[in-house]
Amino acid sequence: MIDPKDLEALIKDLKFDRNELEYEQFDPGKVPSDTDLSSWETSLTDPAQHNNQQFRYLVHAVSDSTSGDNLIQKLAVLKDKMLDDSIEINDIDLLTNPEKITEKRVISTSLIDQDHTDTWRAVGYILRVPVDNILKTCAEDCGTDFMRGAQTTNTLYQKRDTNGIANPNTVLAHSSPKSYNEIVLAGTGRTGQKVEIVGVFIKIFPDGEEVDPESTSQIRYAAYRLNVPIIKIKERVNEYADSKPETYSKETGFGVNDNRIRYMFDSEKQLLDVAIYGGKKSRSMTPDERRKFCALTREYLTTNPDPTIERLVTEAEKVPDSTLQQKVEEERKYQKQKSGLFPDTYLLEKIFPNELDKEFSKYIKAFEPMMNTKIDGIKKP
Repeated sequence: MIDPKDLEALIKDLKFDRNELEYEQFDPGKVPSDTDLSSWETSLTDPAQHNNQQFRYLVHAVSDSTSGDNLIQKLAVLKDKMLDDSIEINDIDLLTNPEKITEKRVISTSLIDQDHTDTWRAVGYILRVPVDNILKTCAEDCGTDFMRGAQTTNTLYQKRDTNGIANPNTVLAHSSPKSYNEIVLAGTGRTGQKVEIVGVFIKIFPDGEEVDPESTSQIRYAAYRLNVPIIKIKERVNEYADSKPETYSKETGFGVNDNRIRYMFDSEKQLLDVAIYGGKKSRSMTPDERRKFCALTREYLTTNPDPTIERLVTEAEKVPDSTLQQKVEEERKYQKQKSGLFPDTYLLEKIFPNELDKEFSKYIKAFEPMMNTKIDGIKKP
């Protein structure tokens, strides 16, 4: 269901990133280079000493290798490889093989702190990086060619030697709080120094729920294997502002915002959904939420008659409670299946409050031989 309100929020976010709204004073321009680069090794936070109010990490975001966008990307690389033999296929799934990060010739990372938390994906690794492994520093996406590994690394080293790179303070000073910056690294530098995983980050919504439960369950397992801390970072969200009922999709659906929640009904598909956190999280509507949604709409119609909205809200009221409840239960079951070995991380954290608990690590390791078997109908990678 495409909702104009969500589209409007996306366009607004893009305008933020392009300095067309409210952030007009922000201009990343070209990040100047610095002569003193020691702070890349001295100013980054030790994940074992994490403080939500003040931190600074260099992170490499990752995603499930079987996700749709990753599969499309792999197909695109294979197609390009057929036309250009200089393209390297260095397909390393770091979610399941984090130890191989040093084999990646070119690594895309972001420098984050408590005021700049945007990342390419919702989970990833916190890195310790030798200064010599830093190839390029950008206040936004660099647009680096990752398909020509050795060639790209050599080119970036030449440009670094000529133009220099920025230190962390300079990068963050030029970075927008509304988008991620990019720091390009070599997994193994020209002097043989290697990047090191010192922690794992996972993004959570304000309610504590994980932004990407499936990838989170996989990277938790990686953290236990590596014996590194897991750091939770709150996802940046733009909350919905209250609004009156409005139609969309050629008047086949309508929605209303109330108390930061957007309620939506699609008459063609007979779908009732709710979205929160500016559309970053959505799910099926419960029967109680449907009653509130319709009540808000009926209240509006008493003073603002609208035959189209009247027709749509009448249709929404006719959808049986049992149908709504069934969809809610199906979604909950699906989310638990997607989480694989860790269907209920809240419960696990209650049982094992210390995420580095040695006994828990042993418990998790015992499941390692099972990771290639079917668990709850989902085949783990």
